[in-house]
Amino acid sequence: MYWHVRRKFSQGAALTQTLFAQQEEVLGMLCISEERDEETRRVTRVARLREHPHYPAKLPPPLFEAIVVHAGAGAWTVSGFERENEGTKSQRSYLQSWFMRPMTAREEIELEERFKANLFARLPTHVRPE
Repeated sequence: MYWHVRRKFSQGAALTQTLFAQQEEVLGMLCISEERDEETRRVTRVARLREHPHYPAKLPPPLFEAIVVHAGAGAWTVSGFERENEGTKSQRSYLQSWFMRPMTAREEIELEERFKANLFARLPTHVRPE
């Protein structure tokens, strides 16, 4: 299932309602799994977004120690820690939450139609489907 995702924090500080509303949503598939974390030397839950095949986007970094805080009919909230400069001596972890709303079937169809139209527009006219 694909989700529209907005981040609720910037470097650990809560975004204002205006900044939260103005940020562009990212579209991705949520995957939460247990992984070995070399930083903490233990197994932890990690939430990642996987890119939609027809909607490439700059995805947020993964959330470590991820938990689902809220799961309702219209939205989910997943919280954890995102890392900046991972793998370096200046690495920092910040509190982060993702506000997520599911992609509707209508949105999926519209995205697919736009992808097809864009793809067909690049084909020579003699090979385009009717």
